[in-house]
Amino acid sequence: MPIERPICKTCPYWNRIDDYPGHGVCRIKPPRRSVLGTGWPGTEEHEWCGEHPDFHSYLVALSAEKAEAAMAADWNPNPPDEPAPAKFEMTQSDRIKGLFVSADDSIPDPDEHWPSPRKEES
Repeated sequence: MPIERPICKTCPYWNRIDDYPGHGVCRIKPPRRSVLGTGWPGTEEHEWCGEHPDFHSYLVALSAEKAEAAMAADWNPNPPDEPAPAKFEMTQSDRIKGLFVSADDSIPDPDEHWPSPRKEES
């Protein structure tokens, strides 16, 4: 059973506007001033925010549901139908910068593997 997100319609701070079905105002904070006057922000009943009293519980339950689903699926980082990640190949630039370390933990000498840059003739 999916967990339902808390929405304005279920919030105790939301006040339905009778003349406009599905619309209301959020009264969790004091009214705000605007160019149109002072009032509470208008919302629709399906909208949501992080200040709903049940929002924290929703996040906790959602996290638990996702964890249970992952465990039930017997999660494998490399499922058989997906190929294993390709071996990382260092570029010449990486090796020259000293990012490549050989099996004996020494940095190879770039001059042994690549020709020296051409010297400019004067």
